[in-house]
Amino acid sequence: MKRALIRLLCLAAFAAALTGAVCLALNMQEMWANCAACSIAPSTGDDLALLDALYPDAGWTAYTQDAASLSVTNEALPTRSAQVQTLSFLGDPNRIAFFPLVSGRLPREGESGVCALDADTAWALFRSTDANGDRVRVNGDPLLVVGVLDVGCPLLMLPAAQDARFDRLAASSREELEALASALGEETDPFELSGSEIARIALLLCVFPIVLRIASALGALRRRGGWRREAANLLLWALFAGVVLAILWCVPVRLLPARWSDLGFYAELLDSFRARGLRLPDARDLLLQSGLARVGILCLAACAAFWIERKCLKCEKPS
Repeated sequence: MKRALIRLLCLAAFAAALTGAVCLALNMQEMWANCAACSIAPSTGDDLALLDALYPDAGWTAYTQDAASLSVTNEALPTRSAQVQTLSFLGDPNRIAFFPLVSGRLPREGESGVCALDADTAWALFRSTDANGDRVRVNGDPLLVVGVLDVGCPLLMLPAAQDARFDRLAASSREELEALASALGEETDPFELSGSEIARIALLLCVFPIVLRIASALGALRRRGGWRREAANLLLWALFAGVVLAILWCVPVRLLPARWSDLGFYAELLDSFRARGLRLPDARDLLLQSGLARVGILCLAACAAFWIERKCLKCEKPS
């Protein structure tokens, strides 16, 4: 009875953690399906106007997120204030809306005097996450709040002035992004992953707890000897092949070296990670990192539940 209860609890924990991880990974896949971004040299709107002439059918959005925090205050109650970072954009805001709307809408290109706030800042200023129509002041300038975002960090999103400078470029696909960056004389980082590619890696993480449980069951079958041993061996090889195929599907080919002994490839990879580590993460980076981390933690929790199940059942002596 005790062994059955332990097994049931561990199975429930395993299933709950794995289900949560898969749901998060699928949500990331849907959210980041049409979003790729790269760093560019600081460029103005006039510089980027070239893209419309060369690629009139390719949609793009340029944006920048300031590192310095600004103070934003409730216009009606100036004693309520908060510190935020500003994300200013040029182009379609939906292409960089890496976060769901809590209420209202996104600011539109060309609008002036409007902004969107993250939910925590809206609550700090107005004690509500439905702040549409309320007014704030940033550096003394009045702004109308038209939307509230579930972004997870203090953020104020607003359309940029035409003379603003942008250091990030977003497009619907990596192919479009590479063409747009090339028109600006830029090269995209081959090791920088798009949102959909990171979502596929999150799905790959969900495979490993399942593989661990299947491999354990096949190992138990293999120990029984006879024809079961041969069948288990075949199934283990099939499982290994399936894992290799899943890795090849989920991990972009450009992240895999042509030869494992190619030291130059690994040097370029390290340089790329070092350059991104020195760059201040923007809202997109933070959301992708937190999403991938949550999926990884849930997958580890599923593996831990399975390990506890095996450990307890191994130590438990039958009555």
